[in-house]
Amino acid sequence: MRLSDIRIDGGTQARAKMSDETVQAYADALKDGAEFPPVVVFYDSKDYWLADGFNRYYAYQMIKRTEIEADVRRGNILDAKLYACGANATHGQPRTNADKRNAVMMVLNEGAWKGWSAREVARHCAVSHWFVNDIKKSLEVPSTPTKVQPEKKKTIPKQEEPEYDPIDDMRESIAVLNEELEKANRAAAAGILAEGMENAREIMERQAEEIKTLIAENDGLKATRDTMMVEIRELKKQCAYYQKKLKEIEK
Repeated sequence: MRLSDIRIDGGTQARAKMSDETVQAYADALKDGAEFPPVVVFYDSKDYWLADGFNRYYAYQMIKRTEIEADVRRGNILDAKLYACGANATHGQPRTNADKRNAVMMVLNEGAWKGWSAREVARHCAVSHWFVNDIKKSLEVPSTPTKVQPEKKKTIPKQEEPEYDPIDDMRESIAVLNEELEKANRAAAAGILAEGMENAREIMERQAEEIKTLIAENDGLKATRDTMMVEIRELKKQCAYYQKKLKEIEK
């Protein structure tokens, strides 16, 4: 589909910050003939909202391609946001902890999902429920949903073909998007502690599993030892018996 038909201004980018280096790397790969998976967009009968594939979108724009392969799905801007929160968990540029935290904040700050449990948020954001709980506690998120006034839809005027370098236009778009993401990050600053706690929990879980394994192995060794001790006692009894018989014969 045409790049110009895809909207990227709806707050559907879940990363904490865009990477110019990744966009450039994708653009170079495209020039060399590489093929990328389709971007994911949601169509609400009027607009196509980009949910997954922002780096690919800007890479195509950088090398002046006007069309891109797209996986078009039925849904509105909220569907696109929710999908974006769990995107890149298993493919593409690996998510940082800041990216994960930003995705959680997108869900927690959206009025339509205020009543969701930590596990539900975690499932859609592809993180642990402990991670979500720590952020909710640090931000003192209320347990009951609150009414959020819907945002007024902005009318975006049709833009004429720019006379300047499209690369400059792409970089300017990334800069604007990064500024919006940084504003959201400041609201999530209190969740920084959650990162350390999440990592500590993961380490403790691994250690607990290792301890369970060692305990099981130790129990197995004890059982083997006990069996061998019984066999040794029986062998001693047999030896004593035959020694007694031998003495009787010698007499």
